[in-house]
Amino acid sequence: MNSVVSSAPGKLFITGEYAVLDCAPAFVTAVDVRAVCKLRRVPDSDGRVWRVVTPPLSATPGVFRVVDGLPEWDGEPIRLVDAAWRALSEEQRATLARSAWHVSLDTSAFFLKDRKLGLGSSAAALGALMGALWTVAGGLPEEPAAFATLKTAHHMFQGGGSGADLAATLAGGTILYRREPRIAASVAVPDGFDILPVWSGKSAATGEFLRKLAEFQQTSPDVFRERFAVLEKEAEEAGLAASAGDTEGFIEAFDDSGAALRALGEAANLPIWSAEHENINAIVRQAGGVYKPSGAGGGDIGLAIFRTGDAQALEALKSALSSAGYNILPLRFGARGLHITDVSEQAKR
Repeated sequence: MNSVVSSAPGKLFITGEYAVLDCAPAFVTAVDVRAVCKLRRVPDSDGRVWRVVTPPLSATPGVFRVVDGLPEWDGEPIRLVDAAWRALSEEQRATLARSAWHVSLDTSAFFLKDRKLGLGSSAAALGALMGALWTVAGGLPEEPAAFATLKTAHHMFQGGGSGADLAATLAGGTILYRREPRIAASVAVPDGFDILPVWSGKSAATGEFLRKLAEFQQTSPDVFRERFAVLEKEAEEAGLAASAGDTEGFIEAFDDSGAALRALGEAANLPIWSAEHENINAIVRQAGGVYKPSGAGGGDIGLAIFRTGDAQALEALKSALSSAGYNILPLRFGARGLHITDVSEQAKR
């Protein structure tokens, strides 16, 4: 196999953000924005040097050789690639190290101009990269082993997290994900309403929010437990309503989850509900919908829920958001998960 293309989707939290860090479920959907990895074998004349490009993050190739099974970088490591390599088994690394490879890992679709949208580009890029490496090194592992390897690599790259984004990237679709015990069950979005992903116009740093939340937990454990318990309760309610196809119950739990996120943010001095989210919320509620941030908050994307049936009111809402400078992203929910194409085999046909 000389050439492989692997792609993996981004994700959106519908409900369950933060609460999923403990044992509550997250309602997560894969979206049709994909990271694409192209892995191509090259002649050994260059000493089995690997070259890696990562558009749009950098047009300058990262270069490494494999020494004693691990990458020896010529210059600054590409941390995601380094973490992925180290998460592979010794046998997989040995197979890959027999050749030189060129790697293109493209996450351009996750950016609006030069701003990252907050759709889980790191998890998608890692999934696409690992998919290509696994394919060349002998084939994709079974789902539990694949998820465990992705989580190991992601932890080395970015630290902690629930793994919900990795589960959505790997499996695709729309899932209820629980961290402990791990569950990733396919669930449909209830009927009866439209969900509009609204870009706040501001990128947010999830890692910094998680760090500050951990500090709040240490300094104010009682208040943290009180606020977090409400957040977990609403995540459970949303999960139950989604599983039952209960439209009204889900909308109520969705709205209450937003309120619980606001209370947590105020207690922890975290701007989960940023000024941009508050502005969008006012526009959506004036039109008769409900709204909350998606993910860690502070910017990125929020979700507006609007009951199906009044097309004129829905168009008025879209117009009002656009006039206020907010973009509704044309995302398709429930996108395909990790997908591999063996380009070298296709070329023979």
